[in-house]
Amino acid sequence: ILAGGAFMVFRLKQKINNILFGLFISFLFFGAVYLFSLSNLRISTVDNRFQIGKLAIRAVVANPILGYGVDNIEGVLNKFITPDNLGSAGLIVDRSHFLFLDIWLWSGIFGVISFAGWIMYSIWSNINNKKKINLMAAVVIFLVFTAFNPSSITTWVLFYFVMAMLDNNNYAEE
Repeated sequence: ILAGGAFMVFRLKQKINNILFGLFISFLFFGAVYLFSLSNLRISTVDNRFQIGKLAIRAVVANPILGYGVDNIEGVLNKFITPDNLGSAGLIVDRSHFLFLDIWLWSGIFGVISFAGWIMYSIWSNINNKKKINLMAAVVIFLVFTAFNPSSITTWVLFYFVMAMLDNNNYAEE
């Protein structure tokens, strides 16, 4: 009984220490956020994403058919900075934070239609295959993720790997 009581006290003390440590970390995090909000510095805010989106749309309108080539967005968007969006000046922007807008900037209307058609065909042709439902869910999750975040080489590799498995007729056939 004495050992059991000591064990219970030790566990209670450990839980209290964990709670206090969590409160301390939370205090540090929210304190840093508050101090950062007092400064005039801005890293990547929603305002910047909207500004980047507006610049990307202007760039698409300027060259909608052919686009500007893969990974040329940084140089392109700097050409469209005007006095009303000078808050975007100095930002290094290599993605528009929206996948289909990026692809349109890279490869024009033909590229974005081809990419969207490939995804729709891959999902539509496997819609009744219950064994590939996880792959289709992964594609949808990728599309949702890249609708709000820039894509990187790691997400592209995973995306093409999942699309290859989805398009492979020998994988998970019913």
